[in-house]
Amino acid sequence: MKLAGLHSKAVDFQKSGIPVTFPELPKRSFPYLPDYQSKEVKFDDQTRYYQSPKALGELYRRIKIKEVPSVKPDGSTVPWEEHPIQRLISRLKPEAVIEEERSEKDYVESIFNRYVQDLKGIRGIYSTGHIPLSEEEVFMSVILQPSGKRREDMLQMLREVTSHLVEYVRTSLMGTTETSLELWYARSLEGCKLAFSEYITKGEDGDIIKDRQEAQCSFGMIALRSAFECREVLDESGPDPRHTPTYASVSGLVR
Repeated sequence: MKLAGLHSKAVDFQKSGIPVTFPELPKRSFPYLPDYQSKEVKFDDQTRYYQSPKALGELYRRIKIKEVPSVKPDGSTVPWEEHPIQRLISRLKPEAVIEEERSEKDYVESIFNRYVQDLKGIRGIYSTGHIPLSEEEVFMSVILQPSGKRREDMLQMLREVTSHLVEYVRTSLMGTTETSLELWYARSLEGCKLAFSEYITKGEDGDIIKDRQEAQCSFGMIALRSAFECREVLDESGPDPRHTPTYASVSGLVR
């Protein structure tokens, strides 16, 4: 009877303006909850839950979240000089770019070094579990870890910070409106090359630095996009994005 009265009061809220308050709700006679109501990430006390014999409990226990398989290369990657992408863009490379490439190596490496540090921070800060996000999760702006209700909030923030990081690399490669197209193209090609260079992942002692290795692929994708954008401008098949008002507002620190 009490539940029926509370239900009626809740239904009449729009008319009466009198809500059902929490103190009015009846207390549970059984202090435990069915296991299918437990949180996706097991941060709370698991002794509060019991194994439910109901259909929902059976379905809940049969659903298993599979581990996401790694898509990292196994060490047998094709050298940059033999890669199909290199063969393609080398045929499209203007003569003036060849000399520019040699002078821009240190500059592009400095962009990569900052990208590695920022990516490492994003992977740790926006993780919803006990391990950092993968490079693929950050670059694709998805979260594959179990996260419950936190996923949507974290995803929105992840998309924003990832967008800023990608834009930093992109504008750094493009330069300002005073930067020649050949220089922009040379920087982009050097960025692509870094994605296939083993030396950039090693420290002074020769050991592989995991954070660098786990940033190569996405950095190379951003650089490849930049190369294609520049190629369109060189071929006069597309406008120069550096001459837009929005670009001017985000490129104040590039050279």
